[in-house]
Amino acid sequence: MSEINKILLEINKGISYPFYLLMGYEPYFIDIIVESLKKKNISNQSKDFDFTLIYGKDTSIDNIIEVSKRFPLISEKQLIVVKEAQYLDKNINELINYIKYPQSRSILVFCYNNKKLDKRKQIYKNINKIGLIFESKPLYQTEVLEWTRQRANELDIKLTIEAIKVINSFIGNNLRMIDLELEKLKVSTEDGDEITPEVIEKHTGYSKDFNVFELQKSLVNKNLNQSYRIVKYMSSNKKKYPIVLVINLLFNFFKKVLVYKGITNKLKAPIILRISPFFIKEYEYASKIFSNEQLINVIEFIMLSDLKSKGINTKESNPEEILKELIYKIINA
Repeated sequence: MSEINKILLEINKGISYPFYLLMGYEPYFIDIIVESLKKKNISNQSKDFDFTLIYGKDTSIDNIIEVSKRFPLISEKQLIVVKEAQYLDKNINELINYIKYPQSRSILVFCYNNKKLDKRKQIYKNINKIGLIFESKPLYQTEVLEWTRQRANELDIKLTIEAIKVINSFIGNNLRMIDLELEKLKVSTEDGDEITPEVIEKHTGYSKDFNVFELQKSLVNKNLNQSYRIVKYMSSNKKKYPIVLVINLLFNFFKKVLVYKGITNKLKAPIILRISPFFIKEYEYASKIFSNEQLINVIEFIMLSDLKSKGINTKESNPEEILKELIYKIINA
């Protein structure tokens, strides 16, 4: 995330490039770069004249070059944003001459949606010489927790660790949705108020008691009844909690617990596991409850349940029953 912060800082300082290539599988970071460029370079008075939004599937390279060669009417620079630029990939090399001699008062931004430009192409090298290339990578689940904490701090929202978990449990890795929820919380709560799971539940409807993180906690505490209650709730909310997501999160959690047990210098655990130090205590506690052998068995149980959830080697197709069986095995590992 330091790379994105560096780019945003440059934009805020008024530093810009004639060409931006933004690509990858996390649209949120691409969107905020575009939003920052627009905010810095285009005023309300000039947006109808000096800002152009184009979609790759509806245009051609020739048209984009023609627009980019124009001069701004009001702003110091004009901004041309090409979304879904991957549709122009076959003819992208037609941009090479423009990239060599760009219009100095134009900022041209190519946004690839869930795709990347082949680094072996000549134009990639040309862009790298005069412009900025950013590959937007999805965050790991544990990184999303830390990102949520940092974003809350930026918005001056005092979220407790448990509140962060509730938000992430319901929204998952969708950074745009998390950002929107944080914005809503900022508006709907008093400045300086500590936001707890109870506050989250009041303002969003997200349950503080029935989510993936509470399931992990109840499994570690070997609370079978509470685990069953959480699974029952999840099964009645399949859109928010598809079985594949739940199994994947449990797999990542117990795998990291096993790795944690093998780390000699525990101070390095957050870096090795890619976990914020704020969340490391959960892995430390779980590592004391489960032995290495138990963890290996648990991971095997989860992998078998994953196969069952996909209809492999089983006649059972009910997600709730698959999860209940898994929970029983984990607690009795």
